[in-house]
Amino acid sequence: MPIRNIGLNLRALLSFGIICLLLAGVGTNAVFKMNGLHQSADQLQTDWLPSVRQAGRIETAGLLYRLDARRFVMDDQRQSPESVNKLNGLKNALLQTADTYGSLVSSPQEEQVWKQVKADALAYSEKIDQLVELSKSKSDSELFVFIRDITSPQAKALQSSIEQLIEVNVKGAEQSGAIADKNYESGLTVTLTLIVLAVIITLIVATLFTRSIARPVQALLDSTRKIAEGDLRTTVEVNGADELTELQKATATMLSSLKGTIQHISDASGLLASAAEEMSSITQDSAQGIQRQTMETEQAATAA
Repeated sequence: MPIRNIGLNLRALLSFGIICLLLAGVGTNAVFKMNGLHQSADQLQTDWLPSVRQAGRIETAGLLYRLDARRFVMDDQRQSPESVNKLNGLKNALLQTADTYGSLVSSPQEEQVWKQVKADALAYSEKIDQLVELSKSKSDSELFVFIRDITSPQAKALQSSIEQLIEVNVKGAEQSGAIADKNYESGLTVTLTLIVLAVIITLIVATLFTRSIARPVQALLDSTRKIAEGDLRTTVEVNGADELTELQKATATMLSSLKGTIQHISDASGLLASAAEEMSSITQDSAQGIQRQTMETEQAATAA
C-alpha cells in the first residue's frame, strides 16, 4: 500500500495540507470575483454615474441659457446691465460646466463626444453673443428670426451632442453592470464547483488517511488478542514503512520470542521427564537389590 510508505507525521501534514490548499483555492477564487464586482461597482460609482450627472448639468445649463436668450429678446430693458449680465452669467455657467466634465473622461469615444459638446457650446455662445450685438440695432421680429434661423439650429446641435454624451455614459454603465453580472455568475459557478470538489477530495483524503491507520491497527489488535488468548499460531502482518510498521515488527518479534521461549520450556520439560524416569528406574533397581540382600541375610541366619 503506497500510502503506508509515508510516515504518519508527513502523511497527516500532506492530508491536511491538501485540505488547506482546497480552502485557499476556494477563498482565492471568491476574493478574485469579489474584487471584480468591486471594480465594476467602483467604476459605476466613480465614473459613469458622475459623468451622467455632469452631462445632465451641461444639458440644464444649455436649456437655461437658451431660455434666457429668448427672455433677453422679449425684454424691453434687454440692454440694461442686469439683463446682459444675467445672460453672460448663464453663458459662463454653460462653458464652465462643459469644461468641468473633462476630468471625468475615461475613454477615447467619450473624449471625442465631450470635445464635440464643448465645440457646440462655444459655437452656441458665440451665436448668442451675436444676438446681443444685433439687439442694439435690430427689431424684436428680426431678433426672433435670428433665433429661429441661427441660434436654434446650433442649440439643437448642442442638445444632440449632449444626448450622445449621456448615451455613451449610459452604455458604459450598462456594460459595467453586465460585467458585474458576468463576474457574479462565473464566480458563483466556479465557487460552487470548487466547493463540491473540495468536499469530494476532502472525503477521499480523510478516508485514505483513516484507513491507512485504522486497518493496520485493527489487524494488529486482532493478532495481539489471539496471542493474549494463547493462540500462538497467528501471524503478524508486516507492511509499509511507517511508525505502525515498526509496531508490527516489534509485535512479530515478540511473538517469535514467545514461541522460542515456550519451545525451550517444552524441550526442558522433556529432558526433565526423561531424567525423572531414569532416576525412578535406578531407585527401583536399588530397592530390589536391597530386598535380595535382606532375604539372603535372613536365609543365612536361619541356616546357622
